[in-house]
Amino acid sequence: MPCKHPFARILLIVWVLAAAPRAFAGPADTPTTTDKWKGLEFREIGPAVMGGRIDDFAVVESNPSVVFVGAASGGVWKSTNNGTTWQPVFDKEGVSTIGDIAIAPSDPSIVWVGTGEPNNRQSSSWGDGVYKSMDGGKTWQKMGLGGTHHIGRIVIHPKNPDVVFVAALGHLWGPNPERGVYKTTDGGKTWTQVLKISDDTGVSDIAMDPQSPDTLYAAAYQRRRSVYGFNGGGTEGAIHKSVDGGTTWKKLTKGLPYENGGDTGRIGLNIYRKDSNIVYALVQHEKGGIFRSEDKGETWKKMSDTNPRPSYYSQVRIDPNNDLRVWVLALPCITPKMGGKRFPRSVYRKFTEIFMRCGLIRRIPTISWPVATAASTGATTAGGPGISSIRWRSASFMKLDSTMSGRTTSVAGCRTTAAGAGP
Repeated sequence: MPCKHPFARILLIVWVLAAAPRAFAGPADTPTTTDKWKGLEFREIGPAVMGGRIDDFAVVESNPSVVFVGAASGGVWKSTNNGTTWQPVFDKEGVSTIGDIAIAPSDPSIVWVGTGEPNNRQSSSWGDGVYKSMDGGKTWQKMGLGGTHHIGRIVIHPKNPDVVFVAALGHLWGPNPERGVYKTTDGGKTWTQVLKISDDTGVSDIAMDPQSPDTLYAAAYQRRRSVYGFNGGGTEGAIHKSVDGGTTWKKLTKGLPYENGGDTGRIGLNIYRKDSNIVYALVQHEKGGIFRSEDKGETWKKMSDTNPRPSYYSQVRIDPNNDLRVWVLALPCITPKMGGKRFPRSVYRKFTEIFMRCGLIRRIPTISWPVATAASTGATTAGGPGISSIRWRSASFMKLDSTMSGRTTSVAGCRTTAAGAGP
């Protein structure tokens, strides 16, 4: 139908001319995907998801506000204000998977880091040896032991920081000779393998007697991950003791579950600092549980069957002021009475609400409550005694980008939140 009004005809012509460029636009004129998202920016909204596994803490005993955290695949973080804020201090090194952190008792500026997560997951990344810092974590020097892949524990002589022992688990997916206990007496320039069980068995934990540093306990661990499963024990698993600084070792058996045979899995060790005659061990075995020795490991007494998910945890810590109060790390963190004979269920529930899964705990000699704990959700620092009155401050460490080898190529910051545990 012809348009009878001149003004309407003019409007129609204007509309057709305006639409023509878009109708005949070529591909070059079409906005690209990059252009569409150009104005979108990321913003931090806090720890809305878990930060991943935390493998170790190190606390400066003379100043507990200084805390180092080692993440399974997120590097090393440092706080100088009891966990209120954190800074990454290991981003420029060869790997970001951390097994253990140790601070020299005689000089807190000396910090050692063992790389390679010591857990047994398919996703556990391997490391490239041990690193040392002489300036509190500002700079690092690689000190060797690259073939060990996974470091379970580092202990440093209380008076001579040049004497260091490293518990090396070795390769997770196959045999290798670089596993066991290594010792240096020159600050890491040279190393001696002072305990070697076999190419299949490494050492997951080592404890040094604080009153007699030449006395050491090492937990041998036979393990193997494969594409179709995991073998987390064997006949070579055991506690070994040295009284001459690692020169010679003997296998401890009396009262331990493997005394009469059977496969032994992961073992956790801890020495009571006020009386080093008292030693606790968590032993994975068909007849395992928590064991206590009152004669420096010569004989042992079973305290209970408690040992939750030992292949993942196997961490036991003694209250520095009460040898009958012991913390067992698990799903969740639990603390017993009567030296490990009884574990209150109420404590189970309380820590379930706080941590979900407690994999690590750190304390200092004069304080009976934990100063720091860790789980699969990140790190937590504490500010008061007692389960019901501890005020927890949580930090989530999150990895942003990982390669197939497990190395984190970029790490996000963290945020802290404070919450009381409740009555």
